[in-house]
Amino acid sequence: MKLTRIIPLLLALALLCGCSAMPFTTPEEQQAAQQAAEAAKLENQSRADPREALQTDLQFSRLLVNSAGVTLAEYQVRFPYFSKNGQKAQSFTRINEYYQNELAGLNQDADSLFTSAKEAYGPDWDTVTEADKRFFVNISYQLPQAPEGYLCVQCDFSVCENGQAEQYSQAQVFLLDNGWRLTLEALLGSDYETAAPMLLADILQWCGDNGVQVTNPEKRTLEEFSDSYALTGEGFVFYTQPFQLNNKDANRYSIPISLSAYRKMLELG
Repeated sequence: MKLTRIIPLLLALALLCGCSAMPFTTPEEQQAAQQAAEAAKLENQSRADPREALQTDLQFSRLLVNSAGVTLAEYQVRFPYFSKNGQKAQSFTRINEYYQNELAGLNQDADSLFTSAKEAYGPDWDTVTEADKRFFVNISYQLPQAPEGYLCVQCDFSVCENGQAEQYSQAQVFLLDNGWRLTLEALLGSDYETAAPMLLADILQWCGDNGVQVTNPEKRTLEEFSDSYALTGEGFVFYTQPFQLNNKDANRYSIPISLSAYRKMLELG
């Protein structure tokens, strides 16, 4: 990961310095090489602002409406969609494709919600004249300020099934150099083995400081917490699932971890 970011700059510097390992016999070849190196250097140094590249929303909307015209359930989604022109166009195209694929997979989830609504209303669901039970899913997003070179998309869920309401968040982190979503292991690269026990200790420390009981903390691993994480200018945020920390605790938690101990690992200075 980090090597990928460094190689273009090293090549550019080698070309600009007239490295003897890459000789050019004519002034025209030397000029062309310098121009190519400068273009590579500028691309490497370019900083695309995801907020400026944000073009519109990808939207998905389905309603369960019965024959009496009553809306019994709603499924609404908004994901980001970025301009495919300008800086990092290829990266933003790849990020758009990621969320387009996510949208394509939500039809089945909407079907499941609608089936639950029909079952709750019973055999006469298609003729009821009043929606006295709440069934909805609303997924929206925001773009937390991420460190330079990264994009973080936080997805916020508001879900209600027959009166059982829940709100929670998940997140995805992308590298703007290529648009690929980063696992925590890919993000930290060769520093992952060093960072993993530190991050786990920080997570458990936060739980202890906030009165959140963790079952068998000595047996926990970072992998349990790394499926959904955010990366912001201040640090990491790890999102837990119900009963993940304790089989008697159905709460979800958003656990913030300061970035200060990990900045050098991410080459953030």
